[in-house]
Amino acid sequence: MVKRILLLSIGFLSFGAGVIGIYVPLLPTTPLILFALFCFSKSSDRFHQWLVNTNVYKKYVKEFQETRAVSFANKIKILLFLYVSVGISIYFIDYRFIRLGLVGMLILQTYVLLFKVKTRKPKKEHES
Repeated sequence: MVKRILLLSIGFLSFGAGVIGIYVPLLPTTPLILFALFCFSKSSDRFHQWLVNTNVYKKYVKEFQETRAVSFANKIKILLFLYVSVGISIYFIDYRFIRLGLVGMLILQTYVLLFKVKTRKPKKEHES
């Protein structure tokens, strides 16, 4: 019973952080939603089914979980959002080491997204 409550709590915290991660570029949405899915799968069929049916899951996780890849267009959207939001922080922060850390983070995230995460091929409308 304690294990179930702990997993449910962690699942909801992870889901909440994942939703916040949609708007805050430093929080990775997809891994947090996947972790919540894992926690719910071990603790509650009802909450597992609820999460699988949410728009957040369908938009940010489902396709990645099925294909283990992200479309090139989505990679560009992610990077643009990341650069704009973190760029604003870099512009307004007066601390050199924080700026350097943010630039380093941008470089690392760009590298991982472009070279470590597979790019999904565009879907063809008519296959012959």
